[in-house]
Amino acid sequence: MMHEILRPGVTCYETGEVSNTGLLIDGSDYYRAFCAAAQTAEHFILLSGWQFDSDAQLLRDEGAGEEYSLIAFLNRLCERKKDLRIYILAWIFSVIYCVDREWLQSWYFKWSAHERIQFCFDSCHPFGASHHQKYVVIDGRIAF
Repeated sequence: MMHEILRPGVTCYETGEVSNTGLLIDGSDYYRAFCAAAQTAEHFILLSGWQFDSDAQLLRDEGAGEEYSLIAFLNRLCERKKDLRIYILAWIFSVIYCVDREWLQSWYFKWSAHERIQFCFDSCHPFGASHHQKYVVIDGRIAF
């Protein structure tokens, strides 16, 4: 017998109608779609993931003369949109992965990011578990 996976109030907050969906397979396609969607944000952007590289180049060879590293792009959005807030939640990783992670990331976001960008590590998981969700939500209307 099949059971519904998404049950509002039990397994999720709520469900809603979706007008458009698609798959983005290539990283450059994903970053291009994210940048375009993020530029439409008016109130908030939520980012959650296993890790974030503040210097990751979102767009390459755009010829626009603007830097498209993650932190520069997000800073620019906040400078242009006075009501925009950006929240970033990253897994506070195991020491096993420390060589592969950006060092002092929390400090870097605190001192290099716009004041309306909040970066936080998630340390509320059982021993041996990881924060493995990866999502972006823009104004509660667009999600990746």
